[in-house]
Amino acid sequence: MTSLMKNAWRAGAAVVATAALALGGIAPAAMADEAQSGGRVVTSGGFAWKISEQIAEHMNTKTASGDATVDATSGVVTFAKGTGSIDVAAGTGSLQYSGTVKEAFVNGSTEYYSVTIANPKVDFLGDGKGALSATVSSASAQLGPSPAASTEPSVVKIADLTDVSVALDGTTFTIAATPAWDGVVEPGSQAATDLGLPAGQPYEGQSFAPEFLGALVSGVRAHFYASKDPQHATSGTANAAANEKKRPASLGLTASAAPGLTSVSLKMTSQTAGTLTVTGANFNPVTNGGDDGIYVGVAPAGGLPDVSSQTGMANFAGAAWVRAKEITDGAFTASVPLSLDDLDPKLAYSIYTWQAHTHSNTSQDTETALNLAPVITAQPTVVTTFVGEPAKLTFTDNGLADTFQWQAKAPEGDWADIEGGTAKFLQVQPTQDNFAATYRVVATGKFGSVTSEPFAIATVERPEAPTITDVSVVKESTSGITIAVAGRDFTPNTFPGDAGIYVAVGEAGGLPDVSSREAMAEFAGYTSVPEAGITGGKLAASVEVPFSGLDLTKSYSVYTWQAHTHSNDSQDTETPIDIMGSLTAVSFSEQPADQTILDGQSAEFSVQAAGSGELSYQWQNSTDGGANWTDISGATASVYATGKLATIASGQLFRVAVTGFLGTQTSDAAKLTVKDLPVPTITATASPGTYGKATKVSVSVKAGASNTTGTVTLKNGSVVLGTAGVINGSATLTIKATALKPGTHALTVSYSGNELVAGASASPKVTIAKAKATITAKLAKRSIKVKKKSTVNIAVKASGVSGISGKATVTWKGTKGAAKGKKFTKSVTVKNGKAKVTRKLAKKGTYKVSVAFKKTSLVSAATKSAGKLKVT
Repeated sequence: MTSLMKNAWRAGAAVVATAALALGGIAPAAMADEAQSGGRVVTSGGFAWKISEQIAEHMNTKTASGDATVDATSGVVTFAKGTGSIDVAAGTGSLQYSGTVKEAFVNGSTEYYSVTIANPKVDFLGDGKGALSATVSSASAQLGPSPAASTEPSVVKIADLTDVSVALDGTTFTIAATPAWDGVVEPGSQAATDLGLPAGQPYEGQSFAPEFLGALVSGVRAHFYASKDPQHATSGTANAAANEKKRPASLGLTASAAPGLTSVSLKMTSQTAGTLTVTGANFNPVTNGGDDGIYVGVAPAGGLPDVSSQTGMANFAGAAWVRAKEITDGAFTASVPLSLDDLDPKLAYSIYTWQAHTHSNTSQDTETALNLAPVITAQPTVVTTFVGEPAKLTFTDNGLADTFQWQAKAPEGDWADIEGGTAKFLQVQPTQDNFAATYRVVATGKFGSVTSEPFAIATVERPEAPTITDVSVVKESTSGITIAVAGRDFTPNTFPGDAGIYVAVGEAGGLPDVSSREAMAEFAGYTSVPEAGITGGKLAASVEVPFSGLDLTKSYSVYTWQAHTHSNDSQDTETPIDIMGSLTAVSFSEQPADQTILDGQSAEFSVQAAGSGELSYQWQNSTDGGANWTDISGATASVYATGKLATIASGQLFRVAVTGFLGTQTSDAAKLTVKDLPVPTITATASPGTYGKATKVSVSVKAGASNTTGTVTLKNGSVVLGTAGVINGSATLTIKATALKPGTHALTVSYSGNELVAGASASPKVTIAKAKATITAKLAKRSIKVKKKSTVNIAVKASGVSGISGKATVTWKGTKGAAKGKKFTKSVTVKNGKAKVTRKLAKKGTYKVSVAFKKTSLVSAATKSAGKLKVT
């Protein structure tokens, strides 16, 4: 338990911050907040509903069970108990009720039909809207040729709700709603047809929800929709009144708010530490005399730990106290410091509240689940990029993920990790395979992982404006080239069935057999120009040619022929094209530069190269001045970081071989120089200490003008007494109270060094004095009879020292009466800090009684008067 928690319990040091509006939200890292809205918890309430005048009057047998009751006279059904939550401001939430009511028509001893409604639920959807649902079943007896029928219980919507109003007075909710009736099921609609309703019904669309009608046997449905024609010439008025009786009655609900959290948000201040901001409502700051507010704490889920005493606070990973004066109208805000390092990822955790300070009652006890798993708060979507340009995939999480792994899935493959794809974003290079793949990311934290939804990369081609007078390479990407072809006097439909012109690039020497589709595989690239694309005989086409389809030793031509089956040779052409002459060999715009680093640092070499095709890189190094070169495993990017190096690596040379479509070029060599780290000056001083009390050792580490950082370790021989971080060249080490026995000790302070400074050590001395003993001496009786025993109870304590053992002497010195001038002593062994001495006194009078404790190896000597003893 932290000292902050102890102070909050003992002295009332509040841990309270400003309010946050959230429920169950977990904030992203890097100081950002994210939350999900919620409402006030409801633990009890009443739901009264007449269903309709039709049901109240016609169903002559009404029964209820569970938490439901029904008034046989009025037909009002009441469901007494509801649970859920309501957000008054948003008008959202839900209330779930329990209980069952059965409405039946009975004649004599025969139950002809019935409707059963159980466990209704009212959902509040905001904007004055809602829905009423329940578990519904129905049954009917055999009537003439119609057989008996029944439906299985199923959860269905009874009615949509309109004009929903939610009011809160203190802790009491009053809710009203009107079930939808007009225009619910239009006559002749698919829903009416599926329900088997007669043509033209329900009149004016007046009906309970179609899902509810579907859960009833067909013979009962007419009681829940307008089945009589209100426009009938003679009985229209009566029919309209009959239909109106079937209209669902308005709902009336009441509910009581109970203590509960209304928002939770976690603001991370580092990768593992943050502040949990909690708001609550309906809390009672003082229930019994002595109560003072509410405690909020985080502990393993499964029930509030024993918090009847301060020791129970050790069960919590973090806690805060909200004083009674800080709770206004039952509402409060608290901030709980939380370190993920203090939590066990194998356990689930909850946020608990209880009455401060001694948990005098359980009325303020609540438990709210705390979700610490990573959450992707902004899912990746389809990313669109231009052909030939990278796509950047990214996402947002709640800050509780510390590792990431991107995965890819080829169109016909399985998900596989992307090597090096471990950052919070992924740069996808523009290759055909890359852009055909589907991607997702797995974000992992201490408390679990989350996988994003799959997403794909969509590409669009940059529009080209090819000339109509030439054949030329117009575009180059890492994957291939685009050739623009312009022509004239082309006939797209020489024969019936022709459909334009094919344009292809292939080896020079004549058009291959292109009468079948399979022949297209002989071309490096091709396209078709439909009839609509040829105007006035002018043809313009672009042909994509991948580098994988080209051979540097071959010559190429552009071919045209009639699409699709090469029905004639009137459109055959062959035009030579110098593809290789349009490409460029690898060249360097920026060569690797010489690097100078310190021992233990990493060097970074980079190059900027250009050339046709997708460039590949292979870094090399030489340890013999460039006579021999060795490929560096894994160093296949334009930038190479060596990793930490020692001075032995000084003088090595580095270069990179870059390969493009036209071959490989090698960069200039860059030289690496590795210098020794400077040795710092370290001093350590310690003030004299006392056994049983902590002692401080001040350390100074200086190395030139740099603000030295690192770690210092204090040892007594091989025993580690403590470690501390060095900040701006200074550190303070604490020797624990009993780590060193009294005496003078030669210690060692070792500095770890860092990337800029070497390690060093110092040898301070520290003197530890014996702990000061404190004696408590009490006479069992201050007056005894002569020749009776005098008893002295002794207790010896010393700060920071437990279980003191040693020798003590008790002296009885007569000062009055016959005892005057007499002196008696008795020695005793003190064990675990306590001793008891008895002695008979044969002389009457007054004695001064004192106790002397002899020094030990750890504790100093001490004396104490036990007071005066009268012997009569």
